[in-house]
Amino acid sequence: MYELGARRFVVAGLPPLGCLPVQVSLGSISHGLHRVCVDKQNLAARVYNDNLRNSLNELQSQHPNARFTYGDIYTHLMDMITTPTLGFLYIYIPFYDMFCWNEFVRTKLN
Repeated sequence: MYELGARRFVVAGLPPLGCLPVQVSLGSISHGLHRVCVDKQNLAARVYNDNLRNSLNELQSQHPNARFTYGDIYTHLMDMITTPTLGFLYIYIPFYDMFCWNEFVRTKLN
């Protein structure tokens, strides 16, 4: 892609694989009704993401006129999994309006 002229890249990391429904179901067999994420798979995803981030830094140094951005999916999904109420602080605001938060506040307050 770089050879064809692309200069901006976003590369997403892995999500917490141990928290995927199938992994939680299989990993929770020994925990009875208590459903838990599988730490081993989550560790593998974190290791992969760290290596990916390092590789993107290497690519950035090899191609200084390009921009390589790491998309951190893991941290944001783990935040939602471990603290589900975080995602619903502003439940009365449609999701697509979150990108226009300042405009929303100005409109509602004036």
